[in-house]
Amino acid sequence: MSARSSSSSSSSISSSSSEKEILRARFQKFYSAYPVKLAPGKVEREFEKLAPDDGLLEKILSAIKQQIELRRGVLINGGFVPEWPNPANWLSDRRWEDEIVTQSLFPPAESPPPDNRSLLPYAIIARVNGINPPPNEDEIGVLKALWDGQSDPYQVDWKVKLIELRKANK
Repeated sequence: MSARSSSSSSSSISSSSSEKEILRARFQKFYSAYPVKLAPGKVEREFEKLAPDDGLLEKILSAIKQQIELRRGVLINGGFVPEWPNPANWLSDRRWEDEIVTQSLFPPAESPPPDNRSLLPYAIIARVNGINPPPNEDEIGVLKALWDGQSDPYQVDWKVKLIELRKANK
């Protein structure tokens, strides 16, 4: 083997390894931004198939941020928010291309609340929708205190929290 071909193959291995490191770093950015952490191996394989460049990665991260904000707005306004899709499915279905429609979801309020924190009881009620009987004012107060203590209250199963609260108070 000549020195030239040895150097050439070494260079292509180095280049390939560098590309993998860049793709891995991009994957880490995506995975840390996505609100649901499921099946990381499957997600990484789907991400590698997509192999986004910096421009596409920015579109993906921006879409995640917009979708998080939209879901929070719907939840705060008492609407139904489905669970986040598995991140591998989100990638394979190209969900960053979903149209974000906000005006019809948020009708103008007659008098806006002083801050979004005052709407949290409504968000809690929406998350425990279907529990009978619905939470009373005391339970909402306890759940709100728990909500305020969570780093990401949208990832908590509030129905389970309400059931645990009721068991503890029996």
